[in-house]
Amino acid sequence: MAKKKKPKNIYLSRGALKSALIRTLRSKPKAQFHAKQLIKKLKIQNSAPQVTEMLRQLDKQGIVRELDGNKFIFAQGKQKYAKPSVAQGYVDMIRSGAAFILVDGMEMDIYVNRRKLSGALHGDLVEVEYKGKSGYRPEGKVIKIIDRAVESFQGTLRYLKEQPYVTAEHKGQIIDIRVLNAQRWKSLAAGDPVIVKILHWSDDANIDHEGEIQSLMTDMSADDIQMSSILMTEGFELQHTKASLAQADQIPDVLIVDDAEAAKRMDFREVLTFTIDPADAKDFDDALSIEVKEDGYRLGVHIADVTHYVPAGTALDEEALDRSTSVYLVDRVLPMLPEKLSNNLCSLRPNEDRYSFSAWFELDQAYNIIKRDFGKSIIHSDRRFTYSEAQQVLEGAEADTHFAEALLLLNKIAKKYRKARFRDGSLNFETDEVRFKLDDDGNPVSVYVKDRKDAHLLVEEFMLLANREVARYIRKKSTPPVPFVYRVHDLPDEDKLQDVKLFGLEMGLSLNFDNPKQIAKSFAKLRKAVMEDPRFKILEPMGIRAMAKAEYSPDNIGHYGLAFDDYTHFTSPIRRYSDVLVHRILQANLTEDKRWKKAKLEVQCKHISRQERKAQKAERESIKYFQVKYMSQYEGQVLTGMINGFIDMGFFVEMTESKAEGLVLFDSMPEAYTLEESRLKAVGKRSGTILKVGDKVDVLVKEADLASRKINLEYVPQEEG
Repeated sequence: MAKKKKPKNIYLSRGALKSALIRTLRSKPKAQFHAKQLIKKLKIQNSAPQVTEMLRQLDKQGIVRELDGNKFIFAQGKQKYAKPSVAQGYVDMIRSGAAFILVDGMEMDIYVNRRKLSGALHGDLVEVEYKGKSGYRPEGKVIKIIDRAVESFQGTLRYLKEQPYVTAEHKGQIIDIRVLNAQRWKSLAAGDPVIVKILHWSDDANIDHEGEIQSLMTDMSADDIQMSSILMTEGFELQHTKASLAQADQIPDVLIVDDAEAAKRMDFREVLTFTIDPADAKDFDDALSIEVKEDGYRLGVHIADVTHYVPAGTALDEEALDRSTSVYLVDRVLPMLPEKLSNNLCSLRPNEDRYSFSAWFELDQAYNIIKRDFGKSIIHSDRRFTYSEAQQVLEGAEADTHFAEALLLLNKIAKKYRKARFRDGSLNFETDEVRFKLDDDGNPVSVYVKDRKDAHLLVEEFMLLANREVARYIRKKSTPPVPFVYRVHDLPDEDKLQDVKLFGLEMGLSLNFDNPKQIAKSFAKLRKAVMEDPRFKILEPMGIRAMAKAEYSPDNIGHYGLAFDDYTHFTSPIRRYSDVLVHRILQANLTEDKRWKKAKLEVQCKHISRQERKAQKAERESIKYFQVKYMSQYEGQVLTGMINGFIDMGFFVEMTESKAEGLVLFDSMPEAYTLEESRLKAVGKRSGTILKVGDKVDVLVKEADLASRKINLEYVPQEEG
């Protein structure tokens, strides 16, 4: 009988190592370990110095204590927070008005009573003094507000002894702002809704914040007000700064290629090149080209050269960093750069010369990469395809022969690369992306799920290729590697993966998450199951929540989800500041070693990652608003949906057409229900009726409330027989 192979020890990334050490030490709080014991216990390949370094970091954070003989023990209770300490973190408000301070690298959030917030608002970066109170939870008080997350607010104008004030509300907190420019608004009256920007913050409760009115909301539509509120709540200013706009105005409206500049660049203007983008896109970040050579092919990925127009340290650059991202709402875009750049000069528009930054690859006959190069370039896009138009060509529609041949060849190459990526362990997450068709007044007339066909996958694959190869080039070009901006993705949360496994078993799907290879296989299995039975789609968002969030970092721990050792973002500098930084570092290191300060990069990466999360939240809130608006036309009607989760008070139903989510309260049910501990099903106490996650149900749309962006539903039992 053949011996079973012992499973190989795995190498943990920094984040995964930290979590594993905390879990192990916490599980045996009185035990003392040195690094080699922990390595053996965890069955990992990490070296003793690496583990010791991480343990000493945890000691500095008060999570573990170092003892004599290089041994470590979990720090418990009062021992952990014996003396007041000071940390920096972000305010996360809760309904009571109190907050938790989220401190990077600290396992537990710091609780702050509402009376000890010192005027800090949700999202602010603060300095907090803390010490343990009971159990493990540290408590403290805000002693300094370092950076305000939000500067503009929606509020109502009022007068106090002829002095105008705006009273605004933010995450349940009331803010009074003394208005400095009321005289400029002739039609202003008490009770008017306005948008105000705070110019001077006061740390003294007896001294008012001061600000200026930016616009009257009486001139705005209901959708404008809601979208503005979503953006401002997440801290995005609605208008670009005066300094940024002034700098953009100084740039000529039309690109006239300068001979001296052209001599520094690779010239691709005679190479057949085109863009493929959504039908409503205005900022074209990337273009593709493919040339047939005697011994193979030359593939070009051409990216807008934003850094040509946005020098480091300028007003444009500082605001771009501050914003870090464009924000895409359902009916509008808040661009990172002024529209003159994002929609014109930087955008790779068809039939116009454009400065670009290119990655080009020499391929052999089997499409293997035999050489790669990067550099500033000039292109002339010959055609702009929408995804739909490109897909039609791939499916055999008539088109110019040159374009058709190029598209078909690119698709063939992309499919080979995609297949190899999944073979190497890349995860296939394709969650539904909800899109709306709006009428001329901005009202949603239909909802659909974005198709991801070959045209989308083709573009995606070549963007992944360019991003990976840029990161690999930087990492390998010098020792130690040049400090860089990597896009990293840590190992998944084991506990959350077990939740997915349990849910899967409950629904009749067996999944195995014992090791990275099994995780990849299980998600491929899940994807196949979803295609055969939509009920299993419920498991996909759970799987995504089990994954660590991708972020930017100068520490290259690899990208778990893509199964790449090296990855960055190079391909969208019009809408992501991370890519602007990558362009600068790459350009500087094409001919020499130019080292950025890693500490500064780390601060920038954290800011960009945070801004990305805020933009994603704004985008989700925008979708939720339009879903509720669309569902308002169905109030009083019975529709079909699928149960996608239970809470103590009821269950959520995702509507089949709109993908909108509404809540059915148990109190509204025809009988009492008992919710099982697994929260996967509820059982009727009288009838024994079982409702479980994934079940199709009929529901009455009682109310679609735009103000709260919530949909209230009522369960409609199906008739027997």
